[in-house]
Amino acid sequence: MEEKSIITTLTIPAAIYALINRHVGRKSPRWEYAIIAFSMLCFWQAQNTADGTRIALSTISAAVVAFATIRFMRSTRLYAVGAMLFADVAVIIPVMCIGYNPYTVLTARRSHPCTDYTSSPGGLLYVKSKDGYGIRDRYGIILPAEYDDIKIMLPYCPYFMVQKSDRWRIYDIERHEFITDKFYDEIIQSGVDMFVMSDDKREYILEITVPYDKNHQSFRIIAFEDELMVDENP
Repeated sequence: MEEKSIITTLTIPAAIYALINRHVGRKSPRWEYAIIAFSMLCFWQAQNTADGTRIALSTISAAVVAFATIRFMRSTRLYAVGAMLFADVAVIIPVMCIGYNPYTVLTARRSHPCTDYTSSPGGLLYVKSKDGYGIRDRYGIILPAEYDDIKIMLPYCPYFMVQKSDRWRIYDIERHEFITDKFYDEIIQSGVDMFVMSDDKREYILEITVPYDKNHQSFRIIAFEDELMVDENP
């Protein structure tokens, strides 16, 4: 995903700019295509930063595209076309190329694609902020970037173990909620769909029911201490 998106981000906006110029009969200098590619490089690099740096890089990217489209409008007198060209090249096309809206999250940078959850290949990203790691989709943050570590439990279920202050909790990234009401000292896989969760007082078995149903998810927590079975069906 990284290689494909950077190639498309650098080339498609410049290609669209060239095609529009050709369509209206304008002979644009080659250096204009070069600065469009440079602006897209700034846009791409902005995704690996956060806060003020991302805003600055995004502003530089938009300013360079604006410079090129202003030249287009002055030479063609097609002001409406130039405005649409700017919107397409500066915002719409690069956002489509990277596959998500970067403007919905400014405080966390892209870390790496989340490919270990098989139901959403390339559709999720791990992000990182000064407070820790999180997960986002194309629309925004799913899991706040404030955890020390994140691990997938089963590749075919959207349950992720998140660590904070050396303790673990389980989060459902499809329903956007925790499936455990507290943090545990350890969560260890003990079978195909079974996990042992322990705290300072007792141990529990978490049995995950598959296949996962987003609207009617089900799982069971079995307490070791008194052999009490508790059904958890949100």
